[in-house]
Amino acid sequence: MVFEAEKRTFLEKEDKSVKGSIDCHIKDLCDLINSKPDYYTTSSCSGRIVLIKFPKSGRKNEAEWLFVSHDAAGFYNMKNELGTLPEEEVWFRFEPFILHVACRTVDDAGRLLRLAQDMGIKRSGIISLGSRNVVEIIGTEHVDTIISKEGKLLVDDDYISLLIQNSNNKMKRNWDKIEKMKEELVSW
Repeated sequence: MVFEAEKRTFLEKEDKSVKGSIDCHIKDLCDLINSKPDYYTTSSCSGRIVLIKFPKSGRKNEAEWLFVSHDAAGFYNMKNELGTLPEEEVWFRFEPFILHVACRTVDDAGRLLRLAQDMGIKRSGIISLGSRNVVEIIGTEHVDTIISKEGKLLVDDDYISLLIQNSNNKMKRNWDKIEKMKEELVSW
């Protein structure tokens, strides 16, 4: 009964993410997981393309997002954000989907972990055991590169365009994995 109460309480909470809602590309998967009696999602992201400014202090919690897209990105939208460059470093990133799933038992966590690994999602693991068993599943597609420092753009438009094109392709593969996971979980 404890797991059911925790699940109900957690799923009734207000979404406190910066975006304020579940990404449309991962919502169906989250709903499916949450419909299973032995699982519920504690956080998720369908993947995103971002420009992020890191403070000189290097503290991640002080970083500022200059551009964020949970869909395919466009060159001109992103380029507009690079009009006035800050002195701090600006990084271009494609971050893959991520799911945190609470599981009733260690065996349930192992079952979900095996599913992810069998799908080739290698960056997955059990990150918490005990009072809450949590599996973290992270897609394998990734891009992470510096593009600006000390107010100077370090790359040209062709390279930015290539980064965007590459990341949009990775985003599509990312969404395909989300769909495949959903298809696999339907039969559970």
